[in-house]
Formats: sequence, C-alpha cells, structure tokens
Amino acid sequence: MRMLLQYNIAACRALSRNVQALRFLQTSVARQSVKTPIQDWGWEYLMRQRAMMRPISPHLKVYKPMLTWMVSGFHRMTGCAMAGKRSVTFEGSPDISKNIRNFIKNSIWRGNKTRKRVGKRLCMGRK
Repeated sequence: MRMLLQYNIAACRALSRNVQALRFLQTSVARQSVKTPIQDWGWEYLMRQRAMMRPISPHLKVYKPMLTWMVSGFHRMTGCAMAGKRSVTFEGSPDISKNIRNFIKNSIWRGNKTRKRVGKRLCMGRK
C-alpha cells in the first residue's frame, strides 16, 4: 500500500513537470494565425473602425424607446406580479381544505392562525 502511494506521488510530480514544460513550449513558440479569411476580414474591419475613433457598437442614446419595448416591459412586470401572487397562494394551499365548506368553517374557528402560518412559511421556508 505504501509503495503504491509513493508511486502515485511520483507520477503526480512527473505529470506536473510535463504540464509546466508543455506550457512553456506553447508560449515560447510563435503560433500561426488560425483565423478563416472571413475572421481576418472582420478583425481588419474592427481595427479600421478603431483607428477612425468610431465606436464598435452605437450607444443606446441613439435609439428612441419604441412602443413595443414599453409594452414588453409592462408585460414582463405584470407576469412577475402574477407569478408572485401565485407562489404566495400555493404557499398557503396546504391550509386550504379540499372542500370549501370545511375551509370556511375551519377559518372561522382558527382566526388569524392561518395568516400567521402562511407569513412564517413565506419568511422562513416551508416547515
């Protein structure tokens, strides 16, 4: 067992030395460009734009807010509100009986216990 452990340690040291040597060789050897002609053209285009002091992408101030953007934002906000309401409802659902009459009867006798229990579950998780 001890011999196997020593062998593993020696193998790890040799492996780390090989990796270090490989990294040194990769960084010291000049690499050829492995870009396709289209990538070369795109890179040259970006460098020309940079030399002319032009931004690579236009600033957001260029765009005027469109109606579709605003409707999309409103739709997203209402969706979050609806999802929040639904999750709150399902946190309280274990307290709701399958029969609505039993639920009403139990809620009259319980009073605020159900609301407190739902509040605890929302704050501390389900317990």
